[in-house]
Amino acid sequence: MKTWNELEGSKLFNIVFSESIKIDEVELFSLTLENDQPVLSMQFDIPDLPDAPPSKWGNFNRCRIGIYCLSVTDLLVKNIPCEDNLRIVIEHSSEGFFVKASNAAALIEFRASFVSLSGPSVYLCEEEFGAIGR
Repeated sequence: MKTWNELEGSKLFNIVFSESIKIDEVELFSLTLENDQPVLSMQFDIPDLPDAPPSKWGNFNRCRIGIYCLSVTDLLVKNIPCEDNLRIVIEHSSEGFFVKASNAAALIEFRASFVSLSGPSVYLCEEEFGAIGR
């Protein structure tokens, strides 16, 4: 998959972004695992901002989205938490999804039967994208 717009659950995303947004760099906010079921969710900020938001959203300079993943297997997590941004790749095949988020020091990698997009939500932050945690 090349864009966030392709993921299941991207209806609101496609309304507030008038163009396709490339899956690329993210600033990790949270990684949540369920121990009683094979579910994983990740929340992160992306460098892109909605260009067609509803007026009630007001002022913002950050955009947070996430992915919700079911039937997670082959999970590998190294050096999390981390302060540096991650490059994320999501591949889809007939066997499901392969997700990898990494940088020089950290790695989150797994397979899932289903991946859907959550968000977006927006907010104001004093820090520029990529500066959180430094």
